[in-house]
Amino acid sequence: AARHLTLFNATANAVMVMDEENMMDCNPAAISLFGAQSREDLLQHKPSNLSPPFQKNGISSGSLARDYIFFARDHGQHSFEWIHRRLDNGECFDAEVLLNRVELDDRVLIQASVRDISARKRVEEALHVSEERHRTLVEWSPEGINVHRKGRLVYVNASAIRMLGAETAEQLIGRSI
Repeated sequence: AARHLTLFNATANAVMVMDEENMMDCNPAAISLFGAQSREDLLQHKPSNLSPPFQKNGISSGSLARDYIFFARDHGQHSFEWIHRRLDNGECFDAEVLLNRVELDDRVLIQASVRDISARKRVEEALHVSEERHRTLVEWSPEGINVHRKGRLVYVNASAIRMLGAETAEQLIGRSI
């Protein structure tokens, strides 16, 4: 038991144990991630207090959290992305959550493992914006741009369509070069 407690306390992921309504235990990473003053401070909050009122999909955090907890209870586990909120400053952050059904002392509990993925989300968004800009630049370039694979055209921009004497990209895609 002492070895398991050491693992619980040492993991970098925030880990919480809860029943369907209340948190019952948490590790130091959870206290830090959620900006709680202490273990007791974090445990006095219901899981729904650690989220903004609504998730990105517009659904109530409380309602959706209950659905996800019941799903994990009934099916063994459930993983998803979630928006959480820190207790100390109210700032929201993107998180990856894994809920696992755990049976302990003849009770069914849920173990939640939470990882802050805000930095990854910022990089993904920057890459998406960059990709969109790149696509726009290529599409509207005055230079004819074409891409081919294995000797066949797979992409042509508007300038290349005009330069190759076609009216649409579909007339060119798949042709041998």
